[in-house]
Amino acid sequence: MAKKEKRYHRLTRPRSGLGTYDSLWRGKDHLLVVSSSGFSESYYRFFLRDIQAFLVRPSKRYFYFNLIGGCIAGLSLMPLLADLVTNKSMEAAIADWIGFAFLFVPSFLVLVVNLIKGPSCVVSVSTALQTKELRPVGRRRTWRRVRAKIEPLIQEAQAALVSAAQVPAEPVEVPPMPDPTPTPTPTPTVIPNSDDDSADNGGAASPPPPPA
Repeated sequence: MAKKEKRYHRLTRPRSGLGTYDSLWRGKDHLLVVSSSGFSESYYRFFLRDIQAFLVRPSKRYFYFNLIGGCIAGLSLMPLLADLVTNKSMEAAIADWIGFAFLFVPSFLVLVVNLIKGPSCVVSVSTALQTKELRPVGRRRTWRRVRAKIEPLIQEAQAALVSAAQVPAEPVEVPPMPDPTPTPTPTPTVIPNSDDDSADNGGAASPPPPPA
């Protein structure tokens, strides 16, 4: 039995937002963005032949994650440094170590994961009708991987449109128009009047008829 071909291929992992999870998929001739809230799903489809450009700009999320994670990790070390300077009891030292582990470990993990993922960015897709942000693509590293997969498909889809537009149309034979038949010009009829007859007789009027 032949293996059924997949209609969609996942391009990115689900990315969490404010109560939603967004993911990017590749279809046969389009890109599909799926936004799920757990109760409903929204779909945004972008045909490869209609894509005009991708807009990529840097984001400050990478900087803020490093700043927050580094500050929390650094502040959690303060009680340990104070224990080294002052002689505290064992109970107080244990409480400081618990607080250190509670704050330092999560913040340090956030810092390391953010550094591994690399700089963040905002990617938008532009068509003739709209410009939509691709929320599933939030890192430059992810964008480079997605671009390598979809760029050849976009070029292929749009090259087919250009080839179809350049195919010459078949000539249509138009029958010759018949020569127009000339319309005869009517000859004007001249009706002489009495004034013209008097002028022809030398200006003399014709005699009246004899009485009966």
